[in-house]
Amino acid sequence: MSVPFSNLFFLLSAYLAGCFNTGYYLFKWLRADDVRKQGSGATGATNVSRELGRSGFIVTFLGDFLKGALVVMAARWLGLGEVWLFASMVAVVAGHIWPVQLHFRGGKGVATTLGVVAFYDVYLLLGIGTIFLLLYILTRYYTLSGLTTFVLTPVLPLYFDYSLAAFSTILLIMLMITWAQRDNIREVIAVLRERDTR
Repeated sequence: MSVPFSNLFFLLSAYLAGCFNTGYYLFKWLRADDVRKQGSGATGATNVSRELGRSGFIVTFLGDFLKGALVVMAARWLGLGEVWLFASMVAVVAGHIWPVQLHFRGGKGVATTLGVVAFYDVYLLLGIGTIFLLLYILTRYYTLSGLTTFVLTPVLPLYFDYSLAAFSTILLIMLMITWAQRDNIREVIAVLRERDTR
């Protein structure tokens, strides 16, 4: 059975939409420089905020969130099947993390993933938010709470009785984010080890 060209075109479009890293172009416009030379070397809202402050964080987060949301909305508006919807969700996050025009060095995918999740199933987003809030209350450690939340997120589709395809999609996206966050993971481990030795 042949794959419709329009579906493949949409999948490519989803990846290219992900490639538009808001923070990179915002920083380029305001500072005429590459934000990846700063801080963590990523294009996401947290790294942008180190140089552009709260407004830079908000604009970057919203831009990256909206592109994830728009891909999901467009896939549903076009009436694409479940498989293509899930494939486009993965594609837009992959585009953000590995943008072709930036030599595959982009952001860490958090805001884009939240946009994807919010417009796929808002209850999943609420579940993620609840896990993060509980972990933060317990640990008071923002980075550790965030990383642990994404590790635990694939459990939520099982709780909500999602299909195997939905579970696999969420799991794949979370693995991509975990890989993109590997430097943060090493940093958290180092901090926890230092605490243990005190």
